[in-house]
Amino acid sequence: MSLLTKVEILSILADGENAAQGSQSMLMSILPLVLLFVVMYFLLIRPQKKKQKEVEEMRSALKPGNRIVTIGGFIGKVKKITDDEIYVVFSENSEHVVLRKWAVQTVLDKEEAKEIEKHSKKAMDEDVPELVEDVDVEKLDMEEIETVEDAEVVSSDDKGYEIKETEEKF
Repeated sequence: MSLLTKVEILSILADGENAAQGSQSMLMSILPLVLLFVVMYFLLIRPQKKKQKEVEEMRSALKPGNRIVTIGGFIGKVKKITDDEIYVVFSENSEHVVLRKWAVQTVLDKEEAKEIEKHSKKAMDEDVPELVEDVDVEKLDMEEIETVEDAEVVSSDDKGYEIKETEEKF
């Protein structure tokens, strides 16, 4: 072997080591991203998919007679079910309402349904007080105060106006 051949062999070996170090460096820069993705999968994606699957199973197991709570918070009783829609009655004296299945948040068990029914009947027997509209005095200007019925301006200061209610004129 000549001297030139030995130098060429050494340079080839050095290039191979540099290439191995370059690929190892690239692997080390990608590894944190891969680890981050694995952690995100197990902490966020997997539990969300599991919860979504449970909700889909709950919605597919709906049957007439079930008490449900909608996403909007309405409580009703399922009367009829089709592929994508359910027919729900919200009170004894009302007609049915058509909802999409995805609008169902939860299905109540029999004990919860009886408790809610008990409370709703009790609430229907009680007198419900009428709501009185509150007026935010600090946000009113003088023109708006003059248009408020059954009120008069008693005094004003730099913070706003005080309003005194007068007697109702019925």
